Amino acid sequence: MPARLGPHVICRLRALGPESPVARRLAQMGILPGVEVTVVRVSPLGGPVEVVAEGGQSLALRADELRSLECEVVAAPLPSLLDSNTAIYRVRALLGKAGYARKMHERGLAPGAGFTLHSLRPLQLSLIPDGQVVSLGRGEADKLLVEPTAEDAGTGTRLPHAPPPSR
Repeated sequence: MPARLGPHVICRLRALGPESPVARRLAQMGILPGVEVTVVRVSPLGGPVEVVAEGGQSLALRADELRSLECEVVAAPLPSLLDSNTAIYRVRALLGKAGYARKMHERGLAPGAGFTLHSLRPLQLSLIPDGQVVSLGRGEADKLLVEPTAEDAGTGTRLPHAPPPSR
């Protein structure tokens, strides 16, 4: 599991780790490679982490059990991904209430929207494909669940399912 886990981080399991009673038990519960798990809460001082697997199955895992799992981060709140080498991000979900969702939609940050980082201080995003710059406060960024994409901003490739560039 990634070193910096926090609430709302979504990981896709690649392997359950070495053969152990924990790996066998997770497999018996249907927690297999390819399954996405979402972190619900992290206890302080390295205690158990509550996760929910696809299908709503909730469980708590100890730190040593988590370390044995191999996974990739699929999505996370924007601030937790700012130090990654990703060039293009896509909005996966809006974690706020109706007013927040309406405000983000008005700014062009609806689920599926692509963007690149324009600047970190202040936090500004450049929307794809039109290049509109959107400023976000820390609280707004915390509620923006994003997924890194494999595309490179310099190649001119666009996000899958993104509207074609206007001419």
